Amino acid sequence: MNFLVFLFLIPLFFIGITVAYFDFKKGVIPNKIIFAGFLYGVILYLGVFFINFFYLQSENLSFYLLQAFLNGVFSILVGYLIWKINFWSAGDGKLFGLYGFLLPLEFYSGFYINYFPAFALLVNLFIPLICWIFLQAVIYVFKKRKSIKNFVKEKDLLKLRNLKNWGKKIMYFITSITLAMIIIRLLFVFFEKIFKITPNGFVIFLLLFSTIYGLDLLKKKNYLVEFVKYFVIFVFFGTILAKGDFNQFFSLLKTIAFFAIFIGFLKSFLMLYIRKGETEEIRAVEAKEGMVLTKEWKRYLSEKISKMTKRGKDKHFKDMKAEGLTKEQAKIIRELFSDDKKYKIEVCNTLPFALFMFFSAGFSVITYTNLIPFVVEFFNFFIYF
Repeated sequence: MNFLVFLFLIPLFFIGITVAYFDFKKGVIPNKIIFAGFLYGVILYLGVFFINFFYLQSENLSFYLLQAFLNGVFSILVGYLIWKINFWSAGDGKLFGLYGFLLPLEFYSGFYINYFPAFALLVNLFIPLICWIFLQAVIYVFKKRKSIKNFVKEKDLLKLRNLKNWGKKIMYFITSITLAMIIIRLLFVFFEKIFKITPNGFVIFLLLFSTIYGLDLLKKKNYLVEFVKYFVIFVFFGTILAKGDFNQFFSLLKTIAFFAIFIGFLKSFLMLYIRKGETEEIRAVEAKEGMVLTKEWKRYLSEKISKMTKRGKDKHFKDMKAEGLTKEQAKIIRELFSDDKKYKIEVCNTLPFALFMFFSAGFSVITYTNLIPFVVEFFNFFIYF
């Protein structure tokens, strides 16, 4: 088995180093390298399967191969889903699938999810990534503290009308978290009774993010969701108070307050940095394939180019992916602003996910564990203190 592990790790780390270099230096992940990795993995898995089937006939090895195969399938699916919500590029999704496909199962010990142990890779990836962005944000705010103060004064952000807008955003955020916590609590009550599953802080945290994201998507499609949200919150808390269960009432308020403050501050702080520190202005006529537009510019160009339906250009901007502008999109932007060569657009710097994936896999191999237990303890401390 040790020799088998060696056969998987050598190409995995060679691919990881190569892809991390390309992603960090050039912002691209070569499909040929990813394809070669999957091809190597398929050949290796098939070779081990046939050797075991005809010669070794080990039930343990057969079970191991089945688990490894399922882990690879789920890794590919998860990588694809994260790409579909535009969180990372298609290349990042394929690379994550490759890591899940090739990294041996024994390196996921410490927190093991049946059929998808590579979930630990996501945690090992995103926790350092968030910490790295947060550190960059702290350094940026410290260096730009004077310009930030001037920006606040110039924009009159502390005036009453702006404070009202902030208040609406904060209220929407708090009510979204409240509804998410209600949904999560009801789900856990159901699963505790049916499947005897005990919740922990980390699972609550994951469900919280996914639920809030789902609510945001529903709101964009139907504004009645906002009315339903307030109705459900009113009924739920009204029922608790009617029963006189004040312990549960204050426990929920405490949890909601923690997540609202923690997530709200973290999100606002990181978004401020990303908007100011990770974006730059370029001339529109310099738009190139792979450049990632800011959220505001995606919306602006979609609206502007939708008026060009007679030329059939709008179809190219209906689905703008996380990997950046396509060759055709970049060409259309250059043509659109060709009369004003000084006109500028905003683009974002891309995150080197490949580098953090390599760190994630390396951390798992070296330590035979992952960061999940530490994160679980962190959130349990704040939820159950």
